[in-house]
Amino acid sequence: QKSQKEALRRQIAAGTPSVLVDFESMAREGADKDWGSAAFSHPEQVLRCLGAALCVLRRRWSAAPAARRLCMLTPQLVNVAPLTPMSSLKASLRGQLVAVRGNVTRVGGVRPLVVSADFVCRCGGRTPTAFTDGVYDPPTQCSSPGCRSRYLTLDRSSARTVDSQLIKLQ
Repeated sequence: QKSQKEALRRQIAAGTPSVLVDFESMAREGADKDWGSAAFSHPEQVLRCLGAALCVLRRRWSAAPAARRLCMLTPQLVNVAPLTPMSSLKASLRGQLVAVRGNVTRVGGVRPLVVSADFVCRCGGRTPTAFTDGVYDPPTQCSSPGCRSRYLTLDRSSARTVDSQLIKLQ
């Protein structure tokens, strides 16, 4: 566990936005023994919590004033077991953590993926909406109290995007 802690300390001190986390050693030696099963069943929440915890460590371990600012580190899990065969990847695994190994055969360009935006109603009310996996799903009615309008317009200036890239594995 000391080597894992020292590796984390070096990566965090380097100031990179992402940190490699050894999944196997975390599951084996971590304080919470259910961490591994929680990561497989609820990966989005676990990775967000892990990123926030890594940010707290950056603030603790770094003497630089820039590290004291609010930040969010992205954990990248390595040594995740068991590996899932490509032929077993099905829609039922959507939203779960899977580990695959393969060769990258094609890489697409980096494109923006809309993760959230506001919709404006005729009454002036704003309805914030999150798009899961970038799937456009507008709200069906205004969220303002007393308004029953179903006509909402996308406010493009409020759209929040992240970089997205498609890869093909074999």
